[in-house]
Amino acid sequence: MNFWAWFVIALIAVFALYELLIRAGVYGILRSYRRTPNRVRREFGFAEPSDLGLEGEELEVEVEPGLILRGFVCRTDQPRRGLLVYHHGIWDACRPRLQTAVRMLPLGFDCLFFDARGHGQSGGRYCTYGAKERHDLVKMLDATQKLGVDTSHTVVIGHSMGAATAVYTALMDDRIKALVLEACYRDLPTAIRDYARVYVIGPPDAVLRSAQKRAARKGDFNLEELSPLKLMPRLKIPVLFVQGTADRRIKPRYAQEHYDAKPPPRDLHYIEGARHGRVWHEGGEAYLDKLEEWLGTHMPVLEPQSHNA
Repeated sequence: MNFWAWFVIALIAVFALYELLIRAGVYGILRSYRRTPNRVRREFGFAEPSDLGLEGEELEVEVEPGLILRGFVCRTDQPRRGLLVYHHGIWDACRPRLQTAVRMLPLGFDCLFFDARGHGQSGGRYCTYGAKERHDLVKMLDATQKLGVDTSHTVVIGHSMGAATAVYTALMDDRIKALVLEACYRDLPTAIRDYARVYVIGPPDAVLRSAQKRAARKGDFNLEELSPLKLMPRLKIPVLFVQGTADRRIKPRYAQEHYDAKPPPRDLHYIEGARHGRVWHEGGEAYLDKLEEWLGTHMPVLEPQSHNA
């Protein structure tokens, strides 16, 4: 073959590789690793509320035609402070954090745990990083209220994608009175770039941009509007920012940026040596003590008429 034949073959190969990288990027952005109950049990030693001595009421909510989210509601028997909701991040599920209820129920919090779309035991193919999950959270609150649980004083603990979802939802649902944001991403394009650089050496920026745009079209969400940092000035409710100092996926300095952008009341709590997805585990009792103290300030015991029906 002559030079031009080899040139055309090489050009086709380059374009094929480029397309392959973009498709791999789209798959990595949208698809979630499903953490099953068996995997949670092997890792943590529990997977159901009953494993921890809790009474959990199973909840199934159809948030879109044919798309069902699954979770648990645990009710307190103490003077109520409100409803505590946990929203996990990508590649995770609600079950690893069921242990939080062991500490929160005696403090007067009903607890709602659920798997986000495309995760755990819930339906759905794609993760949209809060774009659709914010509407899912509203519907989960509605369904919890129909069970007779007062949702008018809700605090959301969100991790990573769940933290961003909590920000978006709080601006559209005034039942949310406080937020605890663990490792919140600053904006989605930055988060995708930072994640990619953890798992791939030197990913080309052109590939990342193309993969992001294609993923947004396929997942039906607006890439540019997903920016918790831009929305922080609009949040008037109390927010506790929690960040592990050894987080390689969400850079620790982003927590300070969020804190600086958020008007009071707000608080910032770093957990020394904690990695992404492990702030609650590696923070241990000290983190739970901080959480209890902060909630005691911003989520006081409610008046009797606000208790469960």
